[in-house]
Amino acid sequence: MKIAGIICEYNPFHNGHLFQLKETKQLGATHIIAVMSGNVVQRGDFAIFDKHKRAEIAVKCGADLVVELPVPYSSASAELFSKAAVYILEQLGVVDMLSFGSENGDIDTLKKAAQASESVLSSNRVFELISQGLSYPSAIAKAISEGYDKSIYEVFSSPNNTLGIEYIKALNFFESKIQPVTITRNSVSHDSNTEIGKFASASLLRKYISENKEIDFFVPASTKNTIIDLSESNEITNIRNIEKIIIFKLLTMTKKELDNLPEANNGLSDRLYSALKTATTYQELLDKTKTKCFTLARIRRVICYAVLGITSADFNVLPPFARILAFNDKGCEIMAEMKSKCKIPYSTSLSELSKKSETAKRFATLDENTSKIFSLAVNNQSFRKNEYSVKVSKL
Repeated sequence: MKIAGIICEYNPFHNGHLFQLKETKQLGATHIIAVMSGNVVQRGDFAIFDKHKRAEIAVKCGADLVVELPVPYSSASAELFSKAAVYILEQLGVVDMLSFGSENGDIDTLKKAAQASESVLSSNRVFELISQGLSYPSAIAKAISEGYDKSIYEVFSSPNNTLGIEYIKALNFFESKIQPVTITRNSVSHDSNTEIGKFASASLLRKYISENKEIDFFVPASTKNTIIDLSESNEITNIRNIEKIIIFKLLTMTKKELDNLPEANNGLSDRLYSALKTATTYQELLDKTKTKCFTLARIRRVICYAVLGITSADFNVLPPFARILAFNDKGCEIMAEMKSKCKIPYSTSLSELSKKSETAKRFATLDENTSKIFSLAVNNQSFRKNEYSVKVSKL
């Protein structure tokens, strides 16, 4: 067995993801574990549909075992998101390589870029630039442009390169023996609004789905069939379905509570507090809070933390368990290998995992509460799912 790990959101699963799975197998992987975001994703938003459905599609399309990246890490910054996902792969004890897409496609250059990122973060320059009004990602890129040649600086201009760099940094942090490998993205870029052949970005596909446009050409049959079923049952998600709940929650928080939210430092809580005085919709709240210094993704994440009850203390611990969302026959083979090697509890049952420790109980509670709030954002308001009683069967 040669087991590859992939860190993903599959929001939704499309032809680009299918290409990555196939290319990962071409690199020698006999089995694939996907660590996938749950119902909340890294851009600070709800996934377009339920995580269990997304996990099933992943297994039908080539993954063998899907493990959830839990709240709060699925909604965190790229650094924390990557660190937690890599930690899970490391703790499973069976992963040989980590496969990820990148625009650069050169693993050696990405490793050098990771070293450069670690170097500038150990200095004060990044924080000086943030104090001058730059966002965190822009400050890192600026600091690197000042001390490294153009080939390294240019790596940071693409979002998938940036995530790849964070994966490598996390592997270094844990002194992991997992080998990073990268697959070149040679079609559409992350969040692109254009189509190239049979490829379209997940963000564009979400837009098409919300507008009831055809997406068949850009996704495998499993995604297409699921979207058809969910559209008919009206189980597509839109965060604006709960915008009044969001604004109510934020309005009932004190200024000190806003200040204490994760990532709300350097004046972001002040901007949010001010915007709440007049904003009446979710989009208006984002628009009135956004500045050059505060990206929309960061603002959405902070709002997400507030609504879901995520605190800074939740980031002081790493994921306490590995919750399995979907698997097939090869996934059973992986779990047999994990039996003697995995260093954290794993199960398909959230109820069982919640009993392992106080930290596990806290993470399980966050997951269940997130699922309840997620259900309110589903267009079909009768949609409900109890995370403690969900049954996961072999596909």
